[in-house]
Amino acid sequence: MSPGARAPEDPSPGARAVSLEELLAAREARAARQWELLAALGLPLVSMTLVWPGARKDSRRLRALMDRAEAELAARLGAAGFRVRARERRDGAAGPWALYAVEAEAAALKRLAVALEEDEPWGRLLDADVVTADDALALPRPLERAELGLGGRPCLVCGAPAASCLAERRHARGLAEAAAAALLDRAFPSRQA
Repeated sequence: MSPGARAPEDPSPGARAVSLEELLAAREARAARQWELLAALGLPLVSMTLVWPGARKDSRRLRALMDRAEAELAARLGAAGFRVRARERRDGAAGPWALYAVEAEAAALKRLAVALEEDEPWGRLLDADVVTADDALALPRPLERAELGLGGRPCLVCGAPAASCLAERRHARGLAEAAAAALLDRAFPSRQA
């Protein structure tokens, strides 16, 4: 989508709600694919998903947001001189996700991913993990922000650490959904509510 182009309307009212079982199965499938790529290429991965509260995780606007996130990631990887060796994208009821196998040091890649989340006005809706192989467990292992001395992700609603707000169920789901929708509108400012 070109800059200034109008984002597609969000069909959320007609979109199918994803069950917890489907969401967990999608996460397991993504983790399995991460492990396959890690084992085959031996490179760190950028694993991008969207943070979207509620049961409806897929829409044209969310796919357009992932398109925008992928374009921005590709530009930043290129500017840093990092080579993408493999790229995959999947769209489905559990929401869009993308994997990038990158020739780069994992910590540098994580800093780039965090900058993408923090620099873009819609970046809080993006979860850009950097995943490496945990050979002892034969599982993909996300590189945590804290390992690099970086702060945690902020809450969609209040900006406090998201982990504590989630653990304490500090905000009603409707507030998180409204905050996410406002951030999505920031991604496509030509769309008028």
